[in-house]
Amino acid sequence: MSIDLVSEILRLKEEKDYVILCHNYSSPTLYPIADYFGDSLGLSKLAAKTSASRIMFIGVTFMAETALILSPETMVQQASSSPHCPMAAQLKQEQIKEFIEKYPEAAVVTYVNTRAEAKALSDVCVTSANADRIISQLDEQQILFGPDANLAAYVQKRVPEKEIIPMPGPRGGCYVHRQFKLEHFEQVKAQHPDAISMMHPEASTVLQDTSDYVLSTGGMERLPTEIDAQEFIVGTEIGMVDRLAHLFPDKNFYPLFTGGICYQQKKNTLYSLYEAMAFDRNVVRLDPDILLRATAPIERMLELS
Repeated sequence: MSIDLVSEILRLKEEKDYVILCHNYSSPTLYPIADYFGDSLGLSKLAAKTSASRIMFIGVTFMAETALILSPETMVQQASSSPHCPMAAQLKQEQIKEFIEKYPEAAVVTYVNTRAEAKALSDVCVTSANADRIISQLDEQQILFGPDANLAAYVQKRVPEKEIIPMPGPRGGCYVHRQFKLEHFEQVKAQHPDAISMMHPEASTVLQDTSDYVLSTGGMERLPTEIDAQEFIVGTEIGMVDRLAHLFPDKNFYPLFTGGICYQQKKNTLYSLYEAMAFDRNVVRLDPDILLRATAPIERMLELS
């Protein structure tokens, strides 16, 4: 027997008192059931303030872990059983400890796109939206930053007075954004010469330097309201093109690369969400000690941002 998944999800949301947080890269099929959309920073703030009994996170695992860190008394679930971000797994505790031993005077700054174990060893966490602002406020001159090397280079350019030391090294980064090439940009720009280009700082420094703007997904969502332009080239995961087209139907958005797909995000579907809500699946759990130690760097991020 078939069921109306949207109606059932909305019923379960009310019955079990869920707030549903949806990342900007999510599929448009999930739009009708989400309470809030946003980037990692925006959704982190919402998670910290929620009064709902349960949080359902439509995103990847590190995002749901962050929600649990900020709302430890709230039941947090994921919309899929294994939407694990490969970049978040690139920075291990052992690697961070080795860098700390080598650079004992440095501040440890981790991208929010890390697992809770890495956050637990950090002085502060950052997102792509606030990394430069937060790092510029730190007293330390040396900054151990990971795992995204392109974001580290972006911060170094904007905060030249600091020494940014990338962890685990120059190969750390997002497999989606690392697919983006200068030739992709040149091809799309040739087809749409009047389009304004927006590039995520997880893309290469060459593309950052070529683009009109370097922005987080939250910044990409704001830009069409701030400038007088009708066409935009979007240099991030292709789901952001869907999100922007939904928000601004009178404007045109072109993906930098149509193959820029986060397959982990795409594991989140209406059916996987319904099963998680109906049968209490995909509950996020963290070791109590890890959760406690990861709280301070997340809270410091919210304070400094």
